[in-house]
Amino acid sequence: MGIEIKGYSVLGKIAKGGMGEVYKGIHQGLGKEVILKKLSPNAPAGFYERFKREASIMMDISHPNIVHMYDYFHEGGSPYIIMEYIDGYSLSELIHRYKQIPVYLAAYIILKIAEGLKYAHSEGVIHRDIKPGNVLLSATGEIKLTDFGIAFRPESHESENVTKQGTILGTPAYMSPQQIKSSKDADSCSDLYSLGVLFYEMLTAKRPFSNEFTNDNIKKIMKGKYLGIRKYNKHVPFKLISIIRKMMHHDSRKRYKTADEIIHILTKFISFRFKDLSVIRKDLALIVNGDDSEIKFSEDGVGVTSGLFERLALYRYPDLFIFFEIGKNSFVAVCVFLFLLFSIKTYSPTLFLSCMNLGCKYGIADIKIENRRFTGEKFFDSGDISISLKNLHNGKTKNYTLHGKGNYIKKKSIILRSGEYHVRMKNYDNVVEAGFTVKPFKVLAKNEFLLKLPTFTSKPINFDIFVCDERTGNKIAANIFFKEENGIWQKYLEDTVLYNGKKYEFKAEADKYLPSFSYEMDFPFWINSSSLKIKLSQIKTVVYFEVPPVSLDVKIDNKNFWSTKQGEQEVEDIFLPKKGENKKIYCLPGSYSFVFQNKKEGIYIERKVSVPQSDKEVHISFEKDGGDELCAVLKIKNFEEKD
Repeated sequence: MGIEIKGYSVLGKIAKGGMGEVYKGIHQGLGKEVILKKLSPNAPAGFYERFKREASIMMDISHPNIVHMYDYFHEGGSPYIIMEYIDGYSLSELIHRYKQIPVYLAAYIILKIAEGLKYAHSEGVIHRDIKPGNVLLSATGEIKLTDFGIAFRPESHESENVTKQGTILGTPAYMSPQQIKSSKDADSCSDLYSLGVLFYEMLTAKRPFSNEFTNDNIKKIMKGKYLGIRKYNKHVPFKLISIIRKMMHHDSRKRYKTADEIIHILTKFISFRFKDLSVIRKDLALIVNGDDSEIKFSEDGVGVTSGLFERLALYRYPDLFIFFEIGKNSFVAVCVFLFLLFSIKTYSPTLFLSCMNLGCKYGIADIKIENRRFTGEKFFDSGDISISLKNLHNGKTKNYTLHGKGNYIKKKSIILRSGEYHVRMKNYDNVVEAGFTVKPFKVLAKNEFLLKLPTFTSKPINFDIFVCDERTGNKIAANIFFKEENGIWQKYLEDTVLYNGKKYEFKAEADKYLPSFSYEMDFPFWINSSSLKIKLSQIKTVVYFEVPPVSLDVKIDNKNFWSTKQGEQEVEDIFLPKKGENKKIYCLPGSYSFVFQNKKEGIYIERKVSVPQSDKEVHISFEKDGGDELCAVLKIKNFEEKD
């Protein structure tokens, strides 16, 4: 055209609108191709503000997946934006030319747009107009997001003036429900929604919603009502469908919160097939540089080309994977159905027979087992009760195992084919047999049958008690006491007789040992012998430490921790502060190596201590000898001397 504007040579007009024009040009100094966007001097003030805001936003952001802006100036009464020139075409043209884009290629394009959005969102910029026409594909395989004409920063006061509450800006087919309500309410989730619509369109060559502001269309967008992807394209995996469904959810709370989540998921998805993503970029460059005679995509998404066919076929999701996904989903559906059927059969057999129309052939039975084995008012555990139900017509048998206590033990709501049954009940060595008839559910709502366990009488049992040292396991002489439930303590002797069908408590006492806990034992009617081992803890000797003149760490047999309670395993760190209190520990009789140390003061005292029986106690105090040396003084006292 021969026109020069502020150091740029205009090569030609690319587009013209009511409020401006777009030119292709060259930077005269660098020889670099650029795009010049010009706003008409007659444009309304609102358009001017948006044009200026677009320049301000694009001047602040720079990312490989966003078209770069070089300059902003006024010339001849019009403002200009100078931008990076992309040698290629828009995603809209790619969809128009090739219809359904193969799965992995579409996922890669969305991934790169998401990377650009992640950066823009991190800079506080909301695009608000994500659509195929605003995504550019370069001849080198780059993917660039462009046209930030209605983008804004939610925190910016300037955006509040330009985008008033209730104003609708954007392209209807790609706008989220909250953006339709008010463009000022658009946020990063709105951009992710639009990206989901873009993904849907690439895979199906259809928009989920029309591009009209009609009541019917707005209602569909608000409720998220659109045809599923697999209505148009059977080659899309359920994994991607689930991702798109979440991106496009009409409730923003149920969408992905950040572009980073989408990037992570899609990178993992694509990398499963393509370890090196640069391969996809190279193939995309070949597609952009080709023409219709070289590259075409058929309706089912398969790439058809004389030179690129084999390469482009790689971007299809394998039919075998789809088959396995369908099989897996079907398997899950069958499992869910069977689980529900089993649950209904288990918890509502009446409903099960009604739903399955089996009331004429099957009946419901309750079996009650009377437990007659008791002493006084006490019923004892029945133990395992095996029940075998044999249908005399077809010979089929059902087996159950019951366990319980009380007047009755029940097995409720058993579904059985109607007819005559033989019942065999076994409990230990006792067998009870009976017969009964199961009537159909439509004749009798529930069949009830009563079985009785035989009555037991108490018998003497062979009982052995072994009392031993808890630490060594050696047998010790001890006094053993027992009592029946709610009875009094009695001494257990060699000729003492215990009976089954009763509950007893036992305890033991021995010289120089702590008394044992009481042990409860329940002897059912069916046992003939039993035994009990009682472990006793030896009484330990008390070792007192008096407050030292300097703080001391204590080790006993090279251990920093020692028992601090009689008869218990609780231990704590032994440290003697100079301004503390007297401490005590518990030791079994024997010989020990005590070490008292203060590294800072250079004190190290080692003392062999023979701990006597528990009828005495050990006192350790600290004194200085004739010089400045600190020593440990050992004293052994009888318990009577403490007072």
